[in-house]
Amino acid sequence: MTYVPSVADREKLALAKALLEQNLEHTITQRLLVRKTGLNRFKLTTGFFLLYGTTVSGYRLHQRMERTKILLQQPHKPLLEDIATQIGYRGSSLVARFRIYYGITPHQYRLQWRMELLEKKGTEGK
Repeated sequence: MTYVPSVADREKLALAKALLEQNLEHTITQRLLVRKTGLNRFKLTTGFFLLYGTTVSGYRLHQRMERTKILLQQPHKPLLEDIATQIGYRGSSLVARFRIYYGITPHQYRLQWRMELLEKKGTEGK
């Protein structure tokens, strides 16, 4: 038997996705998502994968890593510890996760991004 999310289930899955996006700094377990959405665990995990092409935990990790990149690009240079707190990590675990996910450290990413920005500004002025 194949599960196809109903319209009501799709709305609940969208709620689960929104809860993950809005609570990056908090631990959101599948149990909590099941309780908040009213879906059972099977419908949550299978439906989420069918609709969004990734697991619940994979989506959460992706959102955290993308948010980290955005924060690393801020001109006021937030400290890595502050960024980690904003997305629910401790500093050292953020560095490790970021390196595994992108292949470079947050510091290397920040330097690379700034160099690309300077190069872009340099070519626009010509």
